[in-house]
Amino acid sequence: MISVFRKFSIPVLLLITLARVGQSQILPAGDKPDPVRFWLSHQGEPWGYVTKEAVFLKEDSGYTYSRELKGITQAHLSPNGQLALLAEHEPYRSRLHQSLITRFRLIDHKGKEWLNWQESNAADETRWQAAVSITGVLALFDPGYAHLKLIASNGQIILDKKLIKPAPLTEHTPVFNLERKGRLGWVDEQVVVVLEEKAFQPKHADNILVMAFDSDGRITWETKLPLTQIQGALFDENGLFIAGYDWQDTDLGRDFRFQLIQIDVRSGERLQQWQRPAKQMTISPNGKWLAVLATADAGYRVALKNGDVNDFQLNSETDYFQHLVVNDEGDVLTLTVSKSNFHPLEIFKSNQIKLVKPFSGDVLELRTTGIGQDQLHLQTDGIKFYLGDTQRWREVGE
Repeated sequence: MISVFRKFSIPVLLLITLARVGQSQILPAGDKPDPVRFWLSHQGEPWGYVTKEAVFLKEDSGYTYSRELKGITQAHLSPNGQLALLAEHEPYRSRLHQSLITRFRLIDHKGKEWLNWQESNAADETRWQAAVSITGVLALFDPGYAHLKLIASNGQIILDKKLIKPAPLTEHTPVFNLERKGRLGWVDEQVVVVLEEKAFQPKHADNILVMAFDSDGRITWETKLPLTQIQGALFDENGLFIAGYDWQDTDLGRDFRFQLIQIDVRSGERLQQWQRPAKQMTISPNGKWLAVLATADAGYRVALKNGDVNDFQLNSETDYFQHLVVNDEGDVLTLTVSKSNFHPLEIFKSNQIKLVKPFSGDVLELRTTGIGQDQLHLQTDGIKFYLGDTQRWREVGE
């Protein structure tokens, strides 16, 4: 891989970048400030962040303490980026009580709390998935039980529905349906649910159910897809992208057949499809480009106007792709980390990352501040690229 950030240009770019950051240093004063756990941002513009102990919101050129909030493990934004949904999980020790409680808090960029909602799961089950609409409607989804809830910001339950009726118990009834995978997302004022009807479906079948509901809980469309298992989903006003596969055992081993399908979010109609895997997807702010990580060291870019695909590869024995974004011109920026220093439950021990433009070969190496897997936040406003880590939000690239 050839880098255009030459020997002397790398220090210069880093100085420029850090100079920009210095104008809006964000962490609170103190010798050892708590690191950023999650960023709250939309299309390159941050408006807050969450630490292990509290929430901080942007004010003028800096960030100020908003409230104490411990144990936030997930942060989701509404489609327009104006509302943040924070999932607060109770400690692991509560499993002794055979139940797990998750508190969902909804706040805006001024710190106003719109909703404080609590749900529970049995200790051996997965937690509820969650998403929030632009008007503050909370959607909760349990794929195992095919259970969907919609809650208004005033706490009123709009919808409480099982999407699949339990099948009568027979000798052929699957016993692993609580392991079903599902995805949930809002597009404008419509929530879309993607669900496997049966878990671990081994043969080709129309096993993926897709349903859309409006914010009043009325179903707007429903369709099935010729996939047996879900790999991923991306929800955007320019399309719903669902990746999945089926498989069969042969004499040579297990044969996987991957598909990526684009669906019209207003009608449920299939628009385009590609016979490719998609473990992670992102779309440009103008909706013209889709960038996909297919594997840990390979990906591709799709021009959505005509469906053309361009592949890229990471030719490295030491690094792999973790994340990517694409701007309005179709320029892809990837975040790569070291295989030798990375484990999902540990920090990046070397604090070294690379930002790579795979189509041009541009590389920018950065040292960070001891970040975990989900503490790096790569984003674009359609033109420029931005990176958030545990200490700062910075503009990167040319």
